[in-house]
Amino acid sequence: MGIDISFHGYDVHVLSLYIAYCQKNVKKEEIEGFKLSADLFPPKRSIKHSKRKLEQVLEPYLAHWDKWIHSNGCFLTKEEMQAITFYRKYGSHQVLANELKVPASWIGTTYNRALHRLVTNEHLYKHWKDNKTMEKKDLKTNLTPVEAFLRTPMHEHGFSKPLYLILSGEAETLEKLLANFTEADLLKLQGFEAEQLSELKKVLWANNCITCLRKF
Repeated sequence: MGIDISFHGYDVHVLSLYIAYCQKNVKKEEIEGFKLSADLFPPKRSIKHSKRKLEQVLEPYLAHWDKWIHSNGCFLTKEEMQAITFYRKYGSHQVLANELKVPASWIGTTYNRALHRLVTNEHLYKHWKDNKTMEKKDLKTNLTPVEAFLRTPMHEHGFSKPLYLILSGEAETLEKLLANFTEADLLKLQGFEAEQLSELKKVLWANNCITCLRKF
């Protein structure tokens, strides 16, 4: 279990040594004289194993990682992305915990949740990646603006993340979604409430999808 990283009594020099330890630039023995808790120093073998596990989870995402995490298709929260970024750099949750002034155990929980979501939702990432190349090709055909909009991949519509995650789990495009769901059907989906319905209607109205709005 991590420790509360308020670091009362630890000066900047000590903390810089700890960060250097995480980056493998100093040995644990070099800072033992400062009487820091042993929990601060996970075995190097453990760090190496944990980082290897992280890289295995990230491997399918790495080719488009930077673009994906800044897209509407990313299902990770800001906190989850921070936890992953800092662990990749330091091999520890302690540095981020110190920066945010929260227990390291909280960062660890966030990190583990992020890994779980990356594994279980990989299909959403693959869908986002596959549609990156398909969308422009589809829109070059002789479609009306409304038809082109409805056939655009879900992640390109600029939906809020909660709405995107709900809709993308049901259909690849709005065309397919609206062909199979009425307003009553949508409101039965977990997490889809009046707020999400209002957002969807505004997007349809802004893109002149009058026929689609008649379903609501």
